[in-house]
Amino acid sequence: MANMFSAMAMAAAVTALVPAWVSTAQADEPQVQLVNARLHGTRWQLVSIEGQAVPPALSAQMVLRPGSERLEARTSCAPLAGRYEQRGIQLVFTVPDGITEKSGSQPPCGPEAVAQQARFLEMLGRSDAYRIEGKRLSLLRDNTVLARFMAKGR
Repeated sequence: MANMFSAMAMAAAVTALVPAWVSTAQADEPQVQLVNARLHGTRWQLVSIEGQAVPPALSAQMVLRPGSERLEARTSCAPLAGRYEQRGIQLVFTVPDGITEKSGSQPPCGPEAVAQQARFLEMLGRSDAYRIEGKRLSLLRDNTVLARFMAKGR
């Protein structure tokens, strides 16, 4: 009989604790399912390089075109074009020979924008892999995050 009371007490204690650690969502809250963005065809907005936030005025965007393995990018200085190679989680960009300014008619950039574009291109040249979590893309080198991007549509 003592074992029965002790088992009932244990069951009551576990039942009382379960809601606290299983879910913090309220019954009327919608459940959000995280869906990963696609690597190809998504417009990726640069948000940080090596842990440092990138100001929106100096940010860059890129799109990886499937099939052609073309990189289309735009920094605050100029539109850029290049190539990439993806195999599984490996992602390698051709830099600097394969990335060139698309147009020489761009307005001159300030020194901060020129420096940021150089950091962006250098980071692309060093990356060797990627990871997508929801709408966030991380470019990696030896499992270390070099840059983070946010999906901004297709």
